[in-house]
Amino acid sequence: MSTNQSLVRADGLYFTDCGLVIQAETTLFRISRDFLAIHSAIFRDMLTLPTPSEAETLDGALVVRLPDSAQDIDTMLRALLYSDFFLPPPLPTSLDNLTRIMRMSHKYDIDILRKRALAHLDAIHPMTLDAYEALPLRTSTWVSDRPTGKSCLAMILLAREFSLDWILPFAFYRVCVYATDLEIIESTLALIDKAAIVTGCRLLQGNETHRLMDVLSEENDFKFCEDPGGCAEGRDFVREMVESQRFITEQSHALGQSRYAVKSDLPLEVWTQRIEPAVSGRDSNMCMECGSQLSNEFAVYLKDFWRNLPQIFGLPDWQNLQDAKKTALTKE
Repeated sequence: MSTNQSLVRADGLYFTDCGLVIQAETTLFRISRDFLAIHSAIFRDMLTLPTPSEAETLDGALVVRLPDSAQDIDTMLRALLYSDFFLPPPLPTSLDNLTRIMRMSHKYDIDILRKRALAHLDAIHPMTLDAYEALPLRTSTWVSDRPTGKSCLAMILLAREFSLDWILPFAFYRVCVYATDLEIIESTLALIDKAAIVTGCRLLQGNETHRLMDVLSEENDFKFCEDPGGCAEGRDFVREMVESQRFITEQSHALGQSRYAVKSDLPLEVWTQRIEPAVSGRDSNMCMECGSQLSNEFAVYLKDFWRNLPQIFGLPDWQNLQDAKKTALTKE
C-alpha cells in the first residue's frame, strides 16, 4: 500500500497484531479478521473468499476499502469491540450512535448490534398503556430525557427506513407533542407521513380533547365525599387548568409560535401534568374518594384513547403491529 500522508489510523481501533485493515474515507482501522467474521455474515462471506496474490496489503495485513463514512465504521467497530460503548437499555446511548448502529448492523448483518438497537427503540416506544405508564419521567435514555422535535422526527425516518412500523404510533404522537409546524414541513419525511401527522394532530387537539373535556365535566355524585363543596371546586380547578393550557396552545398555533410551547393539551400530557397531580391532592383540594373517582373516569378514557391511537395516524391496529414487532425481533 502506497504511503499517503492524508491517511490516519483510528484512535483505539488500530491493533498492530491483527490481520485486516479497513479503509473508510481517509481513516484506517486494523482489527481481527476472525472477530469480524464471527459477528458479521457479510464480512464472513467476504473474508472467506480466496485472497488474490495481487491483493493490497499494509504491513502484511489485507486491506479492504469500504464505501461507508469513517464515522459509521468507527461507531460500528467500537460497539463491537468496547463493551461499554453501546450498552443495552435502559442504559444510555445517543441518537446519533443508535442511528448509525441500526444502519450498519442492517447493512453488514451484525445481529447482536441490530437486536440491541431494536431493544433501545422498543424501550422508548410503548405499545400498551401499561408500558407507557411504566416509562420513568426522567431517565438517561436518549429520547426520554429531553425529547425534541428533530429527534422525534428522526424516529419516524428510522422506522420507515427499516419497516419498524410498531414504533410509529407513539413516534407520531411524540411528534405532535414536541415538533413545531415548521420542523414538520421542513423535514425529509414522505408526504404521506406529513399528512398523517397533520391529520393526527388535528384529531388529537379536536376530537380527543373534546372527549377529554367531557370526562372532566361529568358530575360527581359525592356519595362518599368528605367535602362536596371543596371537591366540586377541585374538579372545576382541574378543568380550568386544562382549558387554560388548551387556550395557550391554540393561541401559539394561531400566532405561528408553536415552536415555543410543548403541546401540553394532548391526552397523555394532560394526565401526567394535570390530572395525576390533581387527583393525588398536590394541586387541588379534592378528597381521596373524589380524586379516586376522577382518576378511574380518566383511566377508562385513556384505555379507549390508547386503543385508537394507531388509527388516529392511519396505521394498522395494535395487534397487527405486535405481530410485525415479533417478526422483527426474532429475525435471524
